[in-house]
Amino acid sequence: MTIEEALAALGPTAARVAHALQSRSIRGRRNHQYRCPVALYLQRVVHPDIIIGRYTAGFPYSTGVPPGVNLPIAVMNFIAAFDWSEFSYLEEV
Repeated sequence: MTIEEALAALGPTAARVAHALQSRSIRGRRNHQYRCPVALYLQRVVHPDIIIGRYTAGFPYSTGVPPGVNLPIAVMNFIAAFDWSEFSYLEEV
């Protein structure tokens, strides 16, 4: 599965993204490029080295792999909401 396919599978809205992550029992940390729920999901289904930014997902520059792909709007909206404490049930304890 590619990064693009995995991101598209999360859904068309931030709420659907949250539901998809919850149904996979994925929890993460706010404001964290390696431990964000979306990063953890991508690490599980695509590759363990993936990191996430506010607008892109991909591999660290040190891997020599070109920078990542643009995030869909629904995923960006989810990340922004999660970082501001919405969807707190997805936060690691």
